[in-house]
Amino acid sequence: MCNNKNMPVCKNCKKRIDRFNKDRCPICGVENPFEGVTSDTVEITTNIDVDNINVDYHPRRRKKLLLFFIFCYFLHIAFSNLLIYNDI
Repeated sequence: MCNNKNMPVCKNCKKRIDRFNKDRCPICGVENPFEGVTSDTVEITTNIDVDNINVDYHPRRRKKLLLFFIFCYFLHIAFSNLLIYNDI
């Protein structure tokens, strides 16, 4: 669902258009349809300081996962036998 009240308006045709159409209005074709908005890009990449990375990561144990799947397997066998041999 799109909130049309927050959509910018073209300065030429006064129609609401997407914010991503900064270069040309898709309705009337005027260049730079927004007042005071340019299509300049901003550099958002930064250098990452790899010396201060926290190395307290503990991967999950495979043993716990294996026991969980074994438990689910036996639980499945128990309930499937009840459903098969139950005379309903």
